[in-house]
Amino acid sequence: MKSEYLDKNSYNKLFPYMQYENVLALRVALETGMRIGDVLALRVEDISGRTVRYIAQKTGKADRKVISGRLANELKRNANNGFVFCGRSGDKPRTRQTVYRDLKGAVEQSRIKAHVTPHSARKTMAVDYYHEHGLNATQKALQHDRADTTMIYAFADILSGSGGFPAKGSNRAEVAEAAAIIAAAVCDELERRGYIKKEQD
Repeated sequence: MKSEYLDKNSYNKLFPYMQYENVLALRVALETGMRIGDVLALRVEDISGRTVRYIAQKTGKADRKVISGRLANELKRNANNGFVFCGRSGDKPRTRQTVYRDLKGAVEQSRIKAHVTPHSARKTMAVDYYHEHGLNATQKALQHDRADTTMIYAFADILSGSGGFPAKGSNRAEVAEAAAIIAAAVCDELERRGYIKKEQD
């Protein structure tokens, strides 16, 4: 089952049920869109001021992100043995499974009706980033090679039902209404890129 989008405010319902280190990792993902594996692999030397430098494990691409000063300070204080997120053994970083189990338990306790995983935070960031910066910038931020992949993330709120897309079993009118929302968003993006003429008011 794929990770579902969760709006940013809803994470505040989950965090009280989670360990601090796991909350911190998700906050990094929410601010940067980094995959949770890349977040957990961060070492102390990867953070300079508010800048985080890393090489994505999935793509092998180098990237840099700028985070809030408060988050940067918390990451530095949390570091141990050279790892920002030190694992139980002390010689390896915290695992994705550890974060996933903690998050899953929090979802159950908070009774949120969505399949939320650490990867959901990447979708949450993508939705917010798309609305502020557009598709091109979001594609670059997520290190996607294809724009259609980015659209799955950028429109995750609509596709999950949070932005109006109906759930399974909805009627034809509800699906048509949601499809129109996506079509309008795609047209706006194509207009922004200059592929279609801008409508005159």
